[in-house]
Amino acid sequence: MANASTQLFINAPFTIQQNANAIGTYLEAGTNYDYIFRVNVASLCSGNMSLLFNNAAFSQNTADLENVNINIVLDNSTTFADWGTGFNNQNLVTVNVAQSLIAFQTLQPDTYERFGDRLLEIVAHKLFGHGQARAAISNDYEFYAHDSKVWDNLSNAVLNDNFRHDIFNQYVALGRYTNEANSNAETSPNNQNDVNNMNGGDKWVPFNFNGLTFDFPMFLAGNMLTDASLTTSERELLQNGPNVGGTKLVNGSYNIPVLVKFHQ
Repeated sequence: MANASTQLFINAPFTIQQNANAIGTYLEAGTNYDYIFRVNVASLCSGNMSLLFNNAAFSQNTADLENVNINIVLDNSTTFADWGTGFNNQNLVTVNVAQSLIAFQTLQPDTYERFGDRLLEIVAHKLFGHGQARAAISNDYEFYAHDSKVWDNLSNAVLNDNFRHDIFNQYVALGRYTNEANSNAETSPNNQNDVNNMNGGDKWVPFNFNGLTFDFPMFLAGNMLTDASLTTSERELLQNGPNVGGTKLVNGSYNIPVLVKFHQ
């Protein structure tokens, strides 16, 4: 029997617009996503994804029995208490191989790094064919200003009713809903916490997100701004980059698809 999926996918893509200023020297290169960023938030939720959220529950809608009430809330980057010490520019991100697999190990994928580090590495990988060629990007400090966009994309998405229903539907499909109903079949009504509890109507039931991931698409888009000291031939080489798999540079422009996975 195949292992059950642990993914809750939120189709709420966002784009980080970030140009890369390339220093003069040209460096020789040694699914639908080019990379997969795994963001470890275990320290923010005591190792249980359910606890990442301020509230995560559902109930039967008594006014419309074919509908369900869903309430999922996550503080944004401004109100989240542990933002400065727990997430922003913290070493939380590893990267998994996807379409851009040539010289992938140069990204040091299993090392926990900051989100800005990972953005720099995938741009360097696309521009120069090596994830550690980031020294050739002169505006590297700008890549560390995007953590809030990542966090707030998830925070905003779970407030959207369409995405909430997508999460609920996937939750049911994963078997969590049925498994908890079966496991609670012999308990007292006060302890039942899933399907059985909904019979009374408007009783909020906590989601069990423990062990699940929250995934969403991200695009890193920008242009390579070349140094005036480059010759025409050097500039042409940089603006098309080496082929590392996945999307390619087109005249210095990139739009890199990344799957971001929040996990515990």
